[in-house]
Amino acid sequence: MYEGNQPEPGPGSVTNRRPLGVAGITRASIIRAEPWVTSNYNGLSTRLEKRFSHGVSFLAAYTYGRALDTQTNVDLCDGCVNSSGSGSIQDTRNRKANRGPADHNVPHRFVYSGAWDVPWARSNAFAGGWTVSGIVTFASGLPFTLNLPFNNANTGTVNWPDRIADGRLDNPTIGRWFDTSAFTFPEQFTFGNAGRNYLIGPGTKSMDFSLQRNFRMPINEGSRLEFRAEAFSLFNTPQFGIPGATLDTPNFGVIGGTAAPNRQLQFGLRLLF
Repeated sequence: MYEGNQPEPGPGSVTNRRPLGVAGITRASIIRAEPWVTSNYNGLSTRLEKRFSHGVSFLAAYTYGRALDTQTNVDLCDGCVNSSGSGSIQDTRNRKANRGPADHNVPHRFVYSGAWDVPWARSNAFAGGWTVSGIVTFASGLPFTLNLPFNNANTGTVNWPDRIADGRLDNPTIGRWFDTSAFTFPEQFTFGNAGRNYLIGPGTKSMDFSLQRNFRMPINEGSRLEFRAEAFSLFNTPQFGIPGATLDTPNFGVIGGTAAPNRQLQFGLRLLF
């Protein structure tokens, strides 16, 4: 989908310059739907698994891949107008310029999950039933698109800045996630060249942990009381959100929040009989 009645860049009212309006048909914005989107994915996936035996099981998986497309979804992403749906097309006459990393592109992802029946607990009738388990996740960040604070091309569509240098930093911080000096305003009534989803946001580093213990209950042969303690983001490692993406605004290049909750603890009891 894309804007089907976009005028050429230039001065004057966007409405009065729409091509279908000049032709006497309509001056309204029109969302045009047609099968123009292209996408491809290339990747490598590996896994190492140990099925449960001797009190231990685990699964480790790593994926390296790259997903490219010209549009990721059809206006179903709330807040993604700069990179997804019809709002992501800067120049509808050159839609190939929209090709870039897909919104869900994660080049590297490693996940390890495992469970362990603690040996000394298994042999102790009073303390028996202790199980430790957890999930560790490391993943690259998601891409994002920069935009301008006003309609520079005067076409009624999203506007990108010009990129005059690489823009990426070797050691980004939450106060300066990318090189803001590498992006500038294009000439008036022209499109910017920064591209879609050029920059990558913060990645994911997290560990979820669970400690479980079963107590035998004198109700019947199979009855037991299950206690569970769980910690999500055990080490409280923050997963930062996307930095400010609008040129010449106070938060441009600055991360102002997190994309996931901080550490959460929960406890539970379950009686089975």
